[in-house]
Amino acid sequence: FHRAFFDDGLDLKFTSKNRSPRYYYPNYRDLMLEKDLTGNQGNYLVEEDRFQFLKQLEERNLVIPVVGNLAGELALKTIATFLKDQGITVSALYTSNVEFYLMRGDDFDRFARSVASLPRDERSVIIRSYFNGTWGYQHPQSVSGYYSTQLMQTMESFVKEYMAGGYQSYSDIISKHMLDLKP
Repeated sequence: FHRAFFDDGLDLKFTSKNRSPRYYYPNYRDLMLEKDLTGNQGNYLVEEDRFQFLKQLEERNLVIPVVGNLAGELALKTIATFLKDQGITVSALYTSNVEFYLMRGDDFDRFARSVASLPRDERSVIIRSYFNGTWGYQHPQSVSGYYSTQLMQTMESFVKEYMAGGYQSYSDIISKHMLDLKP
């Protein structure tokens, strides 16, 4: 994957096996130049302080990319054990749109139980991506002209809703207890 960054540079785009990149996939340059809903550039390279903050998190092993099955027996459970042993709570868990796929099988319950095992507090959040064509409608938090919508929910509300049996479909996941991100 390092070679892909070297070869494509700022033109690098997401790709997946057996499928060509979609026209709406942004390249790395577009992502780095993107602005938030208030018109501010939000990437970590915009200001030295932002870069140094992220760099310090990385150096302290506080940014943990998980490459593995989020509904498996190891990935999140191992992280939960590590964080508990260190006395650290999760501030953010980014799941992309993995829950869409987990709801199609029997894996969602294992995933939700793993999320419940993560050390969290009232500010811990799950950040997920919703792709607007998935259910044939725009999410209420969608921004015109964008294919994906970023959603955020507190981990605590996710766990409570799961424990109450409130997630029966992917539609439930992307609609219940979302924090309003629009200004």
